Amino acid sequence: MILGLFFSRDMSIEKWHRLGLLDREKLVYEAHLNCGTLDKVYCFTYGVTDRDFSYLVHKDFNIIPMPSIFNSKIGINFYSFFLPFVQARHIKQCHILKNDQMDGSWSAVLAKILLRKKLLIRTGFTLSVFMHQKNAKLKELIAILMEKFAYFFCDYATVSSQHSKDYIIKKYHLMNKNVGVIYNYIDTDKFTVIENINKKYRLLFIGRLDSQKNLINLFYALGDVKIGLDVYGDGTLKGELVRLAAKLEIDVRFLGKIANDQMPNIMNQYTYYILPSVYEGMPKTLIEAMSCGLICIGTNTLGINEIMNNETGYLIPGTDSSDIASTIIKAVNSRDNNSIAQHAKSFARHKFSLGEYALKESDIFSYLMR
Repeated sequence: MILGLFFSRDMSIEKWHRLGLLDREKLVYEAHLNCGTLDKVYCFTYGVTDRDFSYLVHKDFNIIPMPSIFNSKIGINFYSFFLPFVQARHIKQCHILKNDQMDGSWSAVLAKILLRKKLLIRTGFTLSVFMHQKNAKLKELIAILMEKFAYFFCDYATVSSQHSKDYIIKKYHLMNKNVGVIYNYIDTDKFTVIENINKKYRLLFIGRLDSQKNLINLFYALGDVKIGLDVYGDGTLKGELVRLAAKLEIDVRFLGKIANDQMPNIMNQYTYYILPSVYEGMPKTLIEAMSCGLICIGTNTLGINEIMNNETGYLIPGTDSSDIASTIIKAVNSRDNNSIAQHAKSFARHKFSLGEYALKESDIFSYLMR
């Protein structure tokens, strides 16, 4: 069986590598290839020189790069529509087509229509919901049209959470049997407890520095608790957050971006992980922190409360600073933390392992090929 994987618009093997995501993103496809579920994966990417990075992936990854004539901002957008025609001879070899994210999914949909292939639409988060939460009306409308097009033509859809499944079934009138929940996987062999590492008595946050993550309220909460915060990541709010930390005279250190393969060692240096977001899809960093045995603190919002409860972490009842502060105080003073850490680690390793993800997806491949 040959899978045609359509990368998100403007994404490439080179970018995955540069962003430190390649090792994580390729895992499930290498698992399928190693166990014989797939014989080959054709990767339709937006990188002109992506074949130069073929040594970083499995030998049965067939990288189909974007022709250099499209190598411009406008050209990339044109290519996303012409890809099925330009690469038709390669797509014909594939049995199942799959997108990576909703942005750019129309390439896979057009290929399915043109060449009559089975299509699996996969999303790690529901784009229209995120745009709605950001109050980005035009982007929300575009996302809805994108999703409607993809879900109308797909043969099967997978999402990363139950609330996403409920949403797309209701919104796009899909049949329950044609939508599956496959939780985001993590590499549980890497994200595990590392013994004999001195722990920092500080909170850890890893992620984008934007309004979704609710860091402004977290910073105000830190004024009421006696614990510091280390922030890994970058984003549009960084400058504002740096100034706010100085104004509030709180103990916050901005430590920049980190690659995914560095995160297990960094996470194991901390006792507490915090994610105070106002909304999430299915946050991988939270799952990774749970798998590393950290005491996790997160808001009681969709995307977080589906993977964490008060037996596996501490749910913040609201998103304002007083709720965040009181929950941090509760977490750092609790005598139940050893039990909570063990439950979190066991839950993460059982529900979000690569093996669990690959098994569920292989069943979907078999279903599509009946």
